[in-house]
Amino acid sequence: LVSYLTDLLQGMPSIVIGIIAYAWVVKPLGGYSALAGSVALTIMMLPMVVRSTEETLKMLPRSYKEAGLALGSSYRNVVFKILLPSGFGGIFTGILLAVSRVMGETAPLMLTALGATVVNWDLMEPTSAIPLLIWDFYNDPNLVDLIWSTSLLLLIVIFLLNWLAKIVARKWKI
Repeated sequence: LVSYLTDLLQGMPSIVIGIIAYAWVVKPLGGYSALAGSVALTIMMLPMVVRSTEETLKMLPRSYKEAGLALGSSYRNVVFKILLPSGFGGIFTGILLAVSRVMGETAPLMLTALGATVVNWDLMEPTSAIPLLIWDFYNDPNLVDLIWSTSLLLLIVIFLLNWLAKIVARKWKI
């Protein structure tokens, strides 16, 4: 069931996830907010994080689990004290790659966070994000020149996240 739902979410277009988040979060809360945007982006990240965690845990030697259980640890302790720490590198790499994937998403944010002219730290208010800034700059003829620099900034941030993910994967290789 989890695998099926993960596959379903992975193939879902971002605009559909934005519409779902709009119906589930924006409407009940009574307006656009950073919280609604973060829910939409979290839904988009979930399949990648679940898959990377699943694959990382499959790569761990079975003897880790067997040894922990043989020593009398509960299954919960084996998972939280042995398996997850052993697979930290792969799990964290998956999280970083998922974050870098959603960094450039605009459609769900347009439907949930709406965008603001300033960065707002209140989770219940509309907020700004780099993809929304690019969209705003595109719609204003006086700010079209800023599209390129903002796009470059977004590209650099995504590159740095991917580079960090590669370093983490190399450092904590299973």
